[in-house]
Amino acid sequence: MPKLIVIADDFTGSNDTGVQLAKRGATVAVALAGKPITCDIPVINTESRATAPEISAQAVKAAVRGNASEDTKVVFKKIDSTFRGNIGAEIEAATTAFEAEIIIVAGAIPAAGRTTVGGKCLVNGVPVAETEFASDPKTPVKSSLIAEIIASQSALPCRNVSLVQIRAGQLNTEIEGASNTAAPQVIIADAETEDDLAIIGKAIEAANKKTVLVGAAGIAGQLPRSLFMNTNPLPVLVLAGSMSEVTQNQVQHCQQSGLQTVDIDAQDIYRHHDRTLANALEHVASVIKAGKSCAVRTAADQAERQRAQAFCEQQGISGTELGNAVAGFLGKLGKSLMESYPLSGVLFTGGDIATAVATEIGADGYVIKGEVLPCIPHGHFTEHSTKVVTKAGGFGSIDAIEKIISYLQEKE
Repeated sequence: MPKLIVIADDFTGSNDTGVQLAKRGATVAVALAGKPITCDIPVINTESRATAPEISAQAVKAAVRGNASEDTKVVFKKIDSTFRGNIGAEIEAATTAFEAEIIIVAGAIPAAGRTTVGGKCLVNGVPVAETEFASDPKTPVKSSLIAEIIASQSALPCRNVSLVQIRAGQLNTEIEGASNTAAPQVIIADAETEDDLAIIGKAIEAANKKTVLVGAAGIAGQLPRSLFMNTNPLPVLVLAGSMSEVTQNQVQHCQQSGLQTVDIDAQDIYRHHDRTLANALEHVASVIKAGKSCAVRTAADQAERQRAQAFCEQQGISGTELGNAVAGFLGKLGKSLMESYPLSGVLFTGGDIATAVATEIGADGYVIKGEVLPCIPHGHFTEHSTKVVTKAGGFGSIDAIEKIISYLQEKE
């Protein structure tokens, strides 16, 4: 689940901050449909900059509660770099919903002429309240002092950490002091340069506290990678729906190097679909949540294939009917897992399995990005950012699946 989520108050801000994190190797997606989205860093646009403060607060609370998880350490409250909008209301809402220990405001974007000095927001060296942003028709800025801007909508206590303190390495001490109080406090951090922002980012990392970080693209580009990316590779999900002996041998080879497997009886899928699906989801999820790659298979060996043929004869159904039931089952399983857990990637053995998953997630197509091994392409579905490898059941050497898993995790 995401270590960091971004809550932005408009769409362009969602993108200009998200791209800073994407450049660092994270998969970042802006949610447009108001529902959770699976990636390294979900960005939620509340489109609340010009709405009433109470409406903005409600939208931010809903976004935090709907996207933060027990793994989330930082809620990045993306704001306008000139502090337009419902700054205080949204900071307080994020703090309440996330139960944050500390709030850090780092709104500077030195590359765009936005700096913070003495707790004031400056635009090309001019206090923001003395610029054109003071007469913005929708969200005018009435003060250059960030603490006053926050106080106009919130009772959260604020303290400023000066450039001298930032550069002397005193921010860590200030964070510790501000977080050891009865109620969370707001630290407004001065910054004139990218180096100043880098110091702030490292201090947040060192503090290791539940943090609401208030800022824009500047601080996003200086956050340590450990704040938003897993240092260990994420698991790979293998849906081995093919009954090919080649695929069976490839999975067995991977078991020797630690690949976890979940076996599902095709007969159970046909006779007890819902119950079998619920059990499979629980079992596979437990493996993935433990950080381990997992292969789901419906035929561990050729004896299973013969049992499936006998079952079809007994039930008076064709092999195609049973195969369609298995594919549909794995489609539902794959959709649920891909949308619930961050993964390094997914491998589908058998074209019908990949098609079933694509249908379940509502993908319009498959974007081909390259080739992992001869005749084994990789890419992603048009409606999903998770990397996908497709492999015909009979393709590949004995170590093909092992190599595919390594490839996906290296690319992570």
